[in-house]
Amino acid sequence: MDSSRGIVTNNFELQAPAGSAVISPMTDLVVAQIAANSGMTVEAAQQAVVTKFGALGANADVLFGDYIAEAAKGSKTAQGITIIGETLVDENVNIDGYLAELIKVVADKVDSDDASLADFDPVIGKDGSVSVNHRPHIVLSTSEQDKLEAISVALGDAIEPIQLAEAFADSDNNTFTLSVLPEGEAKLAELGLVFDASTGILSGTPLKAGEIELQVYATDINNARSYPLDIEIEVITSNKAPTVDSNEKVVITADLAKLALITGTAVDSVIELDELFDDADSDTLSLTVNANIPGLTLAIVQQDDLTVKGKPTAAGDFVITVTANDGKNAPVSTELKVSIAENQVTPEPIHPLEGKTWYRLEHGNYDGVEGDNLNYSRVWCDSFRYQDGKIFVNARTPENRTTCSAANLELTGSSYKVEGDKLVGSYHFEADGLVSEELFEFAVLKSNDDIATGAKLIMYTVTRNEATMREREMWFSNKRDVEARIGIKSDDKPLKREFPMYLPAASANTDKLGKVTVQMYKPNALPRVDVFFDNHNGEFTCKSVREFYGSVTISGDNFDGPLHQMYQPVSTSYCSENDGTAIGWNLPQLAVNTVYSIILLPKASEAEWIEPVYLNVKWTGEGSNE
Repeated sequence: MDSSRGIVTNNFELQAPAGSAVISPMTDLVVAQIAANSGMTVEAAQQAVVTKFGALGANADVLFGDYIAEAAKGSKTAQGITIIGETLVDENVNIDGYLAELIKVVADKVDSDDASLADFDPVIGKDGSVSVNHRPHIVLSTSEQDKLEAISVALGDAIEPIQLAEAFADSDNNTFTLSVLPEGEAKLAELGLVFDASTGILSGTPLKAGEIELQVYATDINNARSYPLDIEIEVITSNKAPTVDSNEKVVITADLAKLALITGTAVDSVIELDELFDDADSDTLSLTVNANIPGLTLAIVQQDDLTVKGKPTAAGDFVITVTANDGKNAPVSTELKVSIAENQVTPEPIHPLEGKTWYRLEHGNYDGVEGDNLNYSRVWCDSFRYQDGKIFVNARTPENRTTCSAANLELTGSSYKVEGDKLVGSYHFEADGLVSEELFEFAVLKSNDDIATGAKLIMYTVTRNEATMREREMWFSNKRDVEARIGIKSDDKPLKREFPMYLPAASANTDKLGKVTVQMYKPNALPRVDVFFDNHNGEFTCKSVREFYGSVTISGDNFDGPLHQMYQPVSTSYCSENDGTAIGWNLPQLAVNTVYSIILLPKASEAEWIEPVYLNVKWTGEGSNE
């Protein structure tokens, strides 16, 4: 949740130099300066950023401090910095291509003393140009907004329909669309509510007692989203929600402390939670647990027992959230604290691929639901970790089509060891009563900060059924770099659909850093997908595409009719060299808000020279051919 902008719908990451009191898009620029200039001090990097912001007249104290608080006090300079910070987070790519122009445009707006500064939201073009734009703004009076935050209804009764069509306006007279998002993980339908964007009416019958907190947004044609309009609905019932037994919580916290968790030391314990919650109505409670403790897996078994298994990989203080649901009221959660001590034994030096979670894109028809494998391939984020001779992976779920998850599931029977600069080992698989094994070898070809911070280009050698193959893979240390490639929306700006990639060069067995770009749009009656490659001034042409790639698969849950997958040899696909090297395909009709996978696979003979293209694009109903 962003304190001013509301619900965060796209992941982002901000960094700051060690010791910073604030982490913001401005400190992120400082870290980028240090990363790009070996040996640069923090002070020199800060001064370089201050110089970039010269047109705004911003000093270091404001830039690298809490400029949002200063903006709230009326500082125009701080308001300008806030606008730039929001744009940096939204774009999150190719900052150097537009930052100088963005600062100039915002500085001009600040100098003009325009009253609409608070809603100023510049648009970044594909060429780095910056255009003036304002986000839609709330036009309801304070009393009208107060009424929306004081709605009350009895459980089982429908709410009075709420008309939101006239709640926003746009100072640029741009058209905009309305959306309603619940705070938390529940969806509107799970709350019993329905929002009709065409009429602007929110209606429905709440399904559980408690407080429902919603945020309403207006998004213009430039994808500029308004600040949130809050709606709060109190759903009343005589049934009481579960409560936390504070005394039992103290006992359970002590039980967790007795585990004496230490990094690198295995644990397999059970903590009883049967008395953590009380319920005045004697309702049966369903417990769930949520925790992010590297190396540990936590789960609820036997209805109210907490199992703690694994081997901690990070020291520190962690939070375990336990939630009770009586099926009638809003779930009730409580936090349990647990500490993990650092193992004082000095570990042996490890291979650069060991001891950390890696993320990569993969294709396949297994969606994580047992007995429900698909008959068509899709793109997934797979997570994995090699540690102490053991191999851990994520338990794949349908959500891994757009997000990455923790690698906490040990592959039983699989193992690895370090041989020189390589990891070698075997994967052991059991499925449908059949046992199979494949031998693998991983070697680091390049460390690829120019692809993404911490990324590594890997040569993967695999032997299956006495046949050996070599394939290139890109491993990412930060899941946001993978999620950017599977979280694409068809109407995203070009910079959000463009990713760096190594492409074969004219000289044999060499490559150059280039990029791949995807666009999904509807030029005529049928939609279309195009994939663009840098052609390196003619070095990577349509002939190259057909030389290195063998097939394309485009798949989704619901193309028009029963078709879920379109397969085509690259040799018969349309290719053009008018604007880079572009290969494209016409598609059947697409379903709105459905994710479609684009899988461009190399020929087996070329897989060690070029990576596959794995992308997921959500069709929003609108495309972009920029």
